[in-house]
Amino acid sequence: MTEGKISVDVGETELVEQVQALDVGKKDGDGEKDKIVDINENEKDGTEGFQRLDTVPVEMFLHICSFLESGFVLQNLSLVCKQFYMVLVNQKTWKIRQEKRWGRNGQYPPVPVDNDCFPWSRACWKREEQIKLWGNNGANLRNVELRSHIACVDAVHLFDCGKYLATGSRDRSIIIWDVEKAFSNCRLMDDTKTSVALPSAKAHENSAAHKGWIWAFTSNESHLLSASWDNTVRIWDKRSNFQLVTEFPTLKVACLCLAMTDNLVACGTYHKQVLLFDPREDSYKPLTSYTVHKKCVLALGMDDTRIISCSEDGRTILYDIRAQKAVKTITLSNGAYPTCLSFRREAPAPLFYIGDRSGQIHLVNSDLFEIAQTYDIGHKQIVQGVFHSLGSVMTCSKDGHMKVMEPSLGLQELASLKIDAELPGVHSFNNTVALAGGDSVVRLWAPIEDF
Repeated sequence: MTEGKISVDVGETELVEQVQALDVGKKDGDGEKDKIVDINENEKDGTEGFQRLDTVPVEMFLHICSFLESGFVLQNLSLVCKQFYMVLVNQKTWKIRQEKRWGRNGQYPPVPVDNDCFPWSRACWKREEQIKLWGNNGANLRNVELRSHIACVDAVHLFDCGKYLATGSRDRSIIIWDVEKAFSNCRLMDDTKTSVALPSAKAHENSAAHKGWIWAFTSNESHLLSASWDNTVRIWDKRSNFQLVTEFPTLKVACLCLAMTDNLVACGTYHKQVLLFDPREDSYKPLTSYTVHKKCVLALGMDDTRIISCSEDGRTILYDIRAQKAVKTITLSNGAYPTCLSFRREAPAPLFYIGDRSGQIHLVNSDLFEIAQTYDIGHKQIVQGVFHSLGSVMTCSKDGHMKVMEPSLGLQELASLKIDAELPGVHSFNNTVALAGGDSVVRLWAPIEDF
């Protein structure tokens, strides 16, 4: 095969290898930055008997692309020339690709969306990525354990694009881990063949971060927030080695959950209230508070106009921040109550997931604020953590199982891992997954090729 040419008169495997061998990132002799070029403007080399990839019919080109990973097609092949870019930027192409691959698994997204606004290409990429990583129970992932806490770890939070992990424990300490160092600075335990991160993987440690159990984290670009049973929410400055900036007393009640936007922090308390703070203010008093539940608030989600709260009273309530009132309610049946929530700000699809005391999870259409589907995914005890993305839905339970499922309406299982401990929470960012453990161990997964 002549360099830069593709022969279509070969088998599918050879065809894939030829396309992947294209030098799509080559710089010119002047050292200019990579750019999209027009192949049709290049000189012909006189090669006969071969058909260039940019001259085949669009249908054949897309058929070739169907054998390639979405990430490669989007990040590399689409940049070869303007013609490829114009074909591959069409979101309908990716919607069709998803329907062909996973249409039998059920509707995706699992709630109605505006097809013209939904990021079909990115969704296809992320679904393929998660299937590759979690197929065969995570065979393409590397696992490491973090063992520096001495009590149950209830809170894990990945931030700064997954570069760092915050872990909070009932031993009152907060540890900030450098994720890359956790995988590179580790030792293999002879008895269990488990990789354990060395202390050098810690970016910061505060052994007396709170005076009570640390129960929740959230963050923005500059600060990490922690909530505790010591009746405070503390703000730590990420830019100055996690020094304490200020703390918000939560009216002498334990804070069980956090959510935040750029200008507002919401705290759910053991005594039924939701407190609202402005993180930019030095005031030690909440801006406002409201009580719409009859029992403790266990989980929160929020955006600029609304707050979603889950309570032990069995209800999930939508609160309008501007109108300052509850506007809609979801009540679980059969004595179950919501225990955890996965809500994404600026999500491409109007949905969120709830985990409950009975071991089920519920898909909620956030536009209608109604349960769209309820799933029994095999958990035998309370669901303590749920996290969803374009590519997967993850859950963890007191029964010691973490499950990873594909995110269509069918919610088919990709992986199920059994841990000999209860699992209080799960969080994910950029394919890195952190799992909190009741045995004081935090388990971390990341793609093998990343480290």
